[in-house]
Amino acid sequence: MSERNPGQSSEPSVSSSSPQPSRWDLEEIREELRQVNGNLVLVLIAVLLSFLSLNVLWYLQAKQLRLELQRTIQMTKQMRQAVEDYRTNAAPLMIQFIRDLNAYARKDPQFAKILAKYPHFAEATPNRPPSNTKNSP
Repeated sequence: MSERNPGQSSEPSVSSSSPQPSRWDLEEIREELRQVNGNLVLVLIAVLLSFLSLNVLWYLQAKQLRLELQRTIQMTKQMRQAVEDYRTNAAPLMIQFIRDLNAYARKDPQFAKILAKYPHFAEATPNRPPSNTKNSP
């Protein structure tokens, strides 16, 4: 153990060389803390406003996408109806007309010469598309 001098206490003594904070220093520190607190509040408000702005933007984008999706679905239904109408009404009538033209061409040789100029009118059936009109080299 270390020896104690009778005049020394066990607690550390504050020497007169270490400066004590003055009342003015404490007031300056309090003022700076108020400024930091105010700046923090301003930053939090800015972050909150940014967050709210982004949420509004995302909501408007989602709303616009929903409207566009509904329009696309409606157009798809209309196109599907038009294709189905073509398959059930127009295509069979065109095929029957081409068959009738070919049948008439077999009976009338003069008409057969005229029809021969248009090779895409050669016996078209639903399973076989009309032949290509361009000649390959």
